[in-house]
Amino acid sequence: MAHTPRPLDEERLRALALAYVARYATSSFKLRRYLTRKLREAGWESQSEPPVEAIIARCVTLGFVDDAAFASARANGLARKGLGSARIRQDLRSGGLDPALGGAAAEDDPDRDLLRALHFARRRKIGPFAAQPETPQIHQRWLGQLARAGHSSHLIRRVLAMTRPEAEELFIINSVVG
Repeated sequence: MAHTPRPLDEERLRALALAYVARYATSSFKLRRYLTRKLREAGWESQSEPPVEAIIARCVTLGFVDDAAFASARANGLARKGLGSARIRQDLRSGGLDPALGGAAAEDDPDRDLLRALHFARRRKIGPFAAQPETPQIHQRWLGQLARAGHSSHLIRRVLAMTRPEAEELFIINSVVG
């Protein structure tokens, strides 16, 4: 027998919001989506509109939701995975965030983008870090992986043309300088 949830009231909606922001680092977009889903599932007991925007505004005012901090942390996390700035901006936009909030991680910087692409290649053991010899089919697969990671075609060609010693040297130079 399926349990029908009792319709939400303002107090329960606020409690859901607080429990969500206490458990997850989130953005106002994600909190709005969560509360809307909960309202769709349980319904709303009043004739008035649910105070979703007021609850979100209160969470922002109290510092429980900070879109800029969330976007920056998200962008930096994706950058650490070796994703390119195009992919980072796409991820932020799809999460309802302004890519400008992602800070330096979402900005195009040729040197930083090269290091990210090399980091991605090293993590995936492709290009200069590959264990297997390069064939035309493998080369095409590597192109696709780097493109889906948000790297430009120019950068992809540069990374795939590098030898392993060249790539390793760039990591060493960056760790000493940066």
